[in-house]
Amino acid sequence: MLGKVTEQRIFILIDGTLDEALEGFITDRRSRGLSPRTIDFYIEKLSRFRKFFQEKGILQIVEISTADIRLYLLGLSESCNNGGVHAHYRALRSFFNWWEGESEGNTNPIKKVSPPKVINNPKEGIAIDDVMKMVSACKTGMAERDKAILLSLVDTGCRASEFLSINIGDMDLVNGDIRILHGKGDKYRTVYLGRNSRRAVRRYLKTRSELFAHSPLWITNDGCRLTYSGLRQIIRRRARDANLKTPGIHDFRRCFAIEFLRNEGDIFTLQRILGHSSLEMVKRYLAIAKADCESAHRKASPVDRWNT
Repeated sequence: MLGKVTEQRIFILIDGTLDEALEGFITDRRSRGLSPRTIDFYIEKLSRFRKFFQEKGILQIVEISTADIRLYLLGLSESCNNGGVHAHYRALRSFFNWWEGESEGNTNPIKKVSPPKVINNPKEGIAIDDVMKMVSACKTGMAERDKAILLSLVDTGCRASEFLSINIGDMDLVNGDIRILHGKGDKYRTVYLGRNSRRAVRRYLKTRSELFAHSPLWITNDGCRLTYSGLRQIIRRRARDANLKTPGIHDFRRCFAIEFLRNEGDIFTLQRILGHSSLEMVKRYLAIAKADCESAHRKASPVDRWNT
């Protein structure tokens, strides 16, 4: 079954079965130290691909043609949106590029397949006013922890996995620096907490009994490191307490990016803080901030408001 592979099977036969190739690819990704969520992404997308070709009776990887891949992606468009089809395409591209490198002389069938078009409409994420409503709603349970989490999520712009991996020793509460040791692509960077967020974190840490450099910053009731599902539950509960629709965890990152630009932050600094390898994603946030400026000008244009 895809995902359950032996560590010894890192390499595959040149003309091996599709199953062997898929298992070899997943083992290779694991050996590179990719995050569990990235591994799960590949397993999920490639399992569907595997099932499609099993049902067609194609078991050898060399039997898969460019036309077959196009047909597969076309079928996906009936049940997935453009973004979903593109995610499947990315997984397939990584798989076939890896397979081409492992084999010798075989044609890579995905090279002639154009990526599905995706309309990248920028998303605003959660409004800063709603974040503050959620913070104000933290009155029961681990209230100080939850306040600190909500403020820190929107103040650092961290990805969920980065946020949950922070240890106490990674943070400097004097100047607000937080070291992200293993960001996306295993890259190191620094994010920051403002004064109000640092205050909230200090209040939360006063409720903790043991504080060591290697201790996780965010913990559960029983002292274990907070998980992704645990963080999701906190956001869901505090949104419900504030009578708001539950935002996604990534919405806090979007909120940070847009508010940063609205408050005259520059896109190059934002790129470094967010840990993006290119400016493409940052430009989407810039489009929202620019639209805000245009809207504000239409409402407050001195000439338009002057009664002639």
